[in-house]
Amino acid sequence: MQAVVDAAKTRLDREVSKGRLTQAEADQLLTTIRDRATTLVNDTTLGTQLADRAAKVSQRSALDWLIQAAANQTGLDQATIRSRLRNGETLRAIVTSAGGNPQRVIDAAVDAFRQAATTAMQ
Repeated sequence: MQAVVDAAKTRLDREVSKGRLTQAEADQLLTTIRDRATTLVNDTTLGTQLADRAAKVSQRSALDWLIQAAANQTGLDQATIRSRLRNGETLRAIVTSAGGNPQRVIDAAVDAFRQAATTAMQ
């Protein structure tokens, strides 16, 4: 934790010397950083929070693969698909209404993920 605080102090000192911050502002920011670092170091729920964030990232990644596959399958652009999803439509309804096959979208997303995973593992 001290290394984080020391690095922040070095950067804040540099900002003060450049006139971008006053010493009072830098001192307040350093206090905030020290308080937050202390809170994080002592937080017994940090592991759960990190796992929750990782799960959300994973869900977003899966959705990104599916949206890309749906765009490829239907000819719709990704922004349109995302907008329609935000408006409450299901991906199945979007794909079907554009003449696509939902199972082909799933298969394409899985194949794209498999290829990316294989490449990453090499």
